[in-house]
Amino acid sequence: MEATSFKLEGTGEIVFFDLETTVPNRAGKRFWVLEFGAIVVCPRKLVELESYTTLIRPGDLSAVGLRSSRRDGITRESVENAPSFEEVADKIFGILHGRIWAGHNIQRFDCVRIKEAFADIGKAAPEPIGMIDSLGVLTNKFGKRAGNMKMATLAAYFGLGQQKHRSLDDVRMNLEVLKHCATVLFLEASLPSMLSGNWRTACSTIMTRSRSNAKFACREQETTRKSPTTTTTSIGYQRSVPYTRGSLGKDSQSGILSGLSSILNVPGIRQGRDFTRQISRALVEVGVHVQSQLLTILDSTESRNHRSMMEAADKTFSLLNQLSVDHRSFSEHVRKFISCTSSLAKIEESMMAGQSSEEIMEWYDYERANFDKLSRMQAETEDAVTASDKRLKSLGEEASRLKKMLLQVEDQLRHFEKENAELKTRSRKISKDILELEKKLQEAETAKRLHEEREMEINAAKKSLEMARIQVRQSVFTV
Repeated sequence: MEATSFKLEGTGEIVFFDLETTVPNRAGKRFWVLEFGAIVVCPRKLVELESYTTLIRPGDLSAVGLRSSRRDGITRESVENAPSFEEVADKIFGILHGRIWAGHNIQRFDCVRIKEAFADIGKAAPEPIGMIDSLGVLTNKFGKRAGNMKMATLAAYFGLGQQKHRSLDDVRMNLEVLKHCATVLFLEASLPSMLSGNWRTACSTIMTRSRSNAKFACREQETTRKSPTTTTTSIGYQRSVPYTRGSLGKDSQSGILSGLSSILNVPGIRQGRDFTRQISRALVEVGVHVQSQLLTILDSTESRNHRSMMEAADKTFSLLNQLSVDHRSFSEHVRKFISCTSSLAKIEESMMAGQSSEEIMEWYDYERANFDKLSRMQAETEDAVTASDKRLKSLGEEASRLKKMLLQVEDQLRHFEKENAELKTRSRKISKDILELEKKLQEAETAKRLHEEREMEINAAKKSLEMARIQVRQSVFTV
């Protein structure tokens, strides 16, 4: 346990906190708090004033794996000698009560777990004087420009390193992510003309930003959601085409067509064959931009939004048809990508909510080990029953032959009869347990199979998206 002294009920101070918990792997199970970590932050300077962290022994130790396959590295051994929540409840209450609470997704998860933990021990839960949930704040203000709103993704986007999934490290990372996001939003609000796209000379390659190429050097030329895509026309100058978020609607289509008109109306274009050739090239360039824009939208859309993907794709294909651009191969790859992401979403819905790949594999390994252990015990018990039966029979025959030793032999007989009954009872119990474990094993195998199918669909989706990108690049080279 690591701690510095906390003042009780700090006025106006912000406390960032985070919990590490078990994840229920079946219905009827509950969350158990395994670790609590918090830092108190000055709201004026955003500097850490105090900190506290502790491991917590759960009420059910069996909910924690024997070996470390969790992302946070917390094992049963590491928490079995830790204090219970009741032992640290007063300390946690003093840290949280009367302060502004802050954290990532705390409203839907951490706050609920805190109330549950205090209810378990029959004590009143701490109350905040305000709440800052960085998940909601950043979703509204910062958007999904980093790819998604997971803390690990946001930290990687700003180059803050990997998330350790330990409470104190996570809250410190949470504070740094908020600082970086606030800085970016301040700069965008203060310097809109400096950070928005204008007519300028740029490279002739159309670039898109996605989760797969999100890491850019700060001073390198790049295209992001805050900087427009640049295309080079056949006439020899560059034109900025603003990035459109959401979907390809009428405004987007008219903007592209009006941009095409501006290209064709530039003075100095020769008539005849050159004019026709320039028109064809301009149409292809606009088609390439439209395809690139669609890929950016698809890559930034969550897999469960199948309808939004299809609407964006259909509008894009319609526009490409109007431009007379051959997009058969591109369309085939895009539809395959959308199909793969749709299948991926269905698989993820079938998987147990809130479970990571590591937790599913940990659950499977745990149930597999229990099943194998009981199977060995059953085999050993059956061998023991067989041996006991033989010995019992032998002793019975000996008792009938040796009447002089009847009393002694009868005592032995009663002893082994009792042992035989106990072993058979144990055998029946183990057989019953094996039937129950077979069901659990089947559930674990199903989860494992779904996980493998999910990985296959992810790989197929990546491959399809890459093929679409290759098709786009080939279209550029044909210009």
